[in-house]
Amino acid sequence: MANLFKRRGESIGGGHAKVETAVVQAPKSKRVKTQHVITNDDHHTELYDTRMTRQEQLLYEFQKAAEEAQTSEYGLRKMSYGYLIFEIWDNKWRRRLHFEPTDIETERSRERGIDSTNTESDSLITQLTSELEALRQQNQHMQSQMAEATGAVEERNNYIAVKESETKALQEKVESQRKDIRKYKSSLKQHKQDERSMEAIYSIVRQLTGTDVEIVSQNSQGQQLFLCKQTGKNGTVRYHLGLDGAESPDFAYQIITETDEDKKVAKLLPEYLRGSITFARKEVSTVILQQIYSSSSFILTQAISFFNKISVTLAKK
Repeated sequence: MANLFKRRGESIGGGHAKVETAVVQAPKSKRVKTQHVITNDDHHTELYDTRMTRQEQLLYEFQKAAEEAQTSEYGLRKMSYGYLIFEIWDNKWRRRLHFEPTDIETERSRERGIDSTNTESDSLITQLTSELEALRQQNQHMQSQMAEATGAVEERNNYIAVKESETKALQEKVESQRKDIRKYKSSLKQHKQDERSMEAIYSIVRQLTGTDVEIVSQNSQGQQLFLCKQTGKNGTVRYHLGLDGAESPDFAYQIITETDEDKKVAKLLPEYLRGSITFARKEVSTVILQQIYSSSSFILTQAISFFNKISVTLAKK
């Protein structure tokens, strides 16, 4: 086993007096049937498998020496020496393949490159950390702005809801006012019809009895008063006709004797027409016209026979 680790052209014992031959057996997976004898110089001849490179052969020898080192101290020394030989041949192989030599300067250059890379990495990490912090702050600012915008939108929605409710209330009020306007128009139309009817009644009464209704008023007791005036050959008599209300069942008659002319004409009337009298509507048998005056809430019933009595009295010679 002493011949396993040696340099080309040298024996392990040193010098060139003795020529030794080393037979290297490859692993079974890489072993071939044909082996070649290669003579590198006059002092060393080596037999090896042509399918294995020199580095693979050295690695195989180192592994075999490591296995033997587990059983003896001599094997341990042999393994150390074999590791040294392996490094030497590995460097030769790297130089032959144009690899950079692994010397101290190269190691220092590599370390400097590693340090430079680490420095750049630290700088990049610091920069990315600062950018991340800036983005985090920007995100917080955007979230606060979003919260403010959300609050403003909710406030605006509440304001819109309030205005919509107010608009709905106004629409209901407008609709109610429209209904009132329609009722008012209907009432006004009815009032105009009543007014035309009253004018027709006054015209008929004036033509039949010669009675003029000058004033329609309401006293402090809520009584509707009609100032009537009838003219004949013997003069003009004035009197009031009153109704206590729209539902009142009675007429009230009151002659007016404020002037001497009124008193003179009053003496010509029958005695029961010189004072105040009250008579029921249902007792007026000759009622030819009846009208409800809705605007002032009273009922005007004209008794043509009553007015005729006064007219006949005024017409006597």
